[in-house]
Amino acid sequence: MDVKTAFLNGDLDEEVYMKQPKCFIMPGNEHKQQVDLTKEFLSSRFSMKDMGEADVIFGIRIIRKNKGISISQSHYIEKMLKKFNCFDSTPVSTLMDPSVKLMHNTREAAVIDCLMYAMTSTRPNIAYVVGKLRIPSILEGHSDASWITNVEDHSSTSGWVFLLGGGAISWASKKQTCITNSTMESEFVASAAVGKEAEWLRNLIHEIPFVA
Repeated sequence: MDVKTAFLNGDLDEEVYMKQPKCFIMPGNEHKQQVDLTKEFLSSRFSMKDMGEADVIFGIRIIRKNKGISISQSHYIEKMLKKFNCFDSTPVSTLMDPSVKLMHNTREAAVIDCLMYAMTSTRPNIAYVVGKLRIPSILEGHSDASWITNVEDHSSTSGWVFLLGGGAISWASKKQTCITNSTMESEFVASAAVGKEAEWLRNLIHEIPFVA
């Protein structure tokens, strides 16, 4: 039953007590007449629609058979593959093909989000692979600056760290060679230095055979 005027996730200040009807925990012995009366009563008070037996809930398909109920997300996974143009992709035995061009950061995050939903719902067997996707073989850098670290010469400090495959491969904390007039200016000086380091590391990685 779908209630059109219902508030989802509403907070109740009152205590609610529920009494389960007779034969509630005995499948096959339900009182169908009592169920119909309850549905009629609720429909007379609220705007409701009988949707029948649940088929798909939050992207999870419910499959009913004589032996029981099973759940599947095959249609969700197929939709996700088509969305990211991967439906006709050829499966590989490794986590990542070194010849594949890496995707954009925002697109990669969207792919991981979609895979994580399937993983936490019906496909726990892909948890390891999804975990590996969270540590991609891309160069990741972080920089920061501290304005006027040394009060004697009014110099600032630049710092950075670069990660590859989840591990640090380059890091430094150096005194800036020029005097900056604000925290923003010191950040720009640090960004310029880390940009040079990033370019050097990128060229180095391209020259060295690297497989995630």
